[in-house]
Amino acid sequence: MRVESPAKLNLFLQITGLRPDGYHNIQTLFKRIDCLHDTLQFAVNASGKVVCNTHGASIAARDNLVVKAALKLQELTGCKLGCSITLHKTIPTGGGLGGGSSNAASTLLALNTLWQLGLSPQQLMAIALSLGADVPFFASQLPAAWATGVGDQLQAMPNLAAMQGVLLLPNAHIATQALFKHGQLNKTAPVIPMQHFDINDWWVSDGRFNNCFTELALQQSSEVATAFNYLRQFGLARLTGTGAGVFVAFPMAAQVDLVGLLAGAPCPGVVF
Repeated sequence: MRVESPAKLNLFLQITGLRPDGYHNIQTLFKRIDCLHDTLQFAVNASGKVVCNTHGASIAARDNLVVKAALKLQELTGCKLGCSITLHKTIPTGGGLGGGSSNAASTLLALNTLWQLGLSPQQLMAIALSLGADVPFFASQLPAAWATGVGDQLQAMPNLAAMQGVLLLPNAHIATQALFKHGQLNKTAPVIPMQHFDINDWWVSDGRFNNCFTELALQQSSEVATAFNYLRQFGLARLTGTGAGVFVAFPMAAQVDLVGLLAGAPCPGVVF
C-alpha cells in the first residue's frame, strides 16, 4: 500500500489553560493541505518485525512515530504480522506542519487495513491520541476541524471558506518545548465557542484568532522573521503551529498572483 501523508496549517492557535496532567488546553483550527505531503509505502510480512527506512530526513529511532504507531497496534491487538515501511519525507521537521503526526496517523489507518485488525474509528482515535496531540486530527481524515482539549476534541468545519495562499518554509527549527515554557507566553486565552468563529474576522485579523506563539518564534529565528515580514507585504501573515512555517491566505475569489509571490520569496515554499 502507498499512502500520501498530508501537512496541516493552524489557522489560529491559542492556549486556554494548564491541565492537571501537565499538558495544555488549546483551541485551534486545523486545515489539511494536500499539496505538501510525505509518502509511505507498506509491505506486510510474517516476521512480526517492524522496520522503517526513511529518506529525505534523519529521524532518531526514539522519535520515529511511524514505528511507535505500528508497535502500538501490535501491542494492543496482539497482531503477529510485521511490516516493512518506507517513508519519503518532504514535510520539513520542526515546521509546525504536523509531518510526524501525519505519518503516525497514516500508519494507523494503513495497518488497520493491511493487518485486517478491524479497529473502529473510535478505537483508532484513542490510539492516535496516545501518540501525540496532532495525531487525532490526521486520523480523523477531516479536511478542516475546530480543535479543543489538547487538540483531540474535534468538530468538523465543513463550511470553512475555500482559501488559497502561499506557505513559506524557512530553514529553521523552532524549539517547541522552549516556547511552551517561555515566561511571556499567554496561557490564559478566553475559550471561544466554535459557533463564534467567522472567517471574515479571520481575514481581517480579529485579535481572538491569532497564534500566541508568533512573536516568540519571530524573536527566536531571524529566518522565520524574514519570511514573515516578506509575506506581510501581501496580506495577513500567520505562523502555523509553533513555527517555523509561515503563510498568507486569500479567499478563492481573490485575484492574487500566488506563483509570482512565491517566486520572489526569501526561502522555499509551496502554493496551496
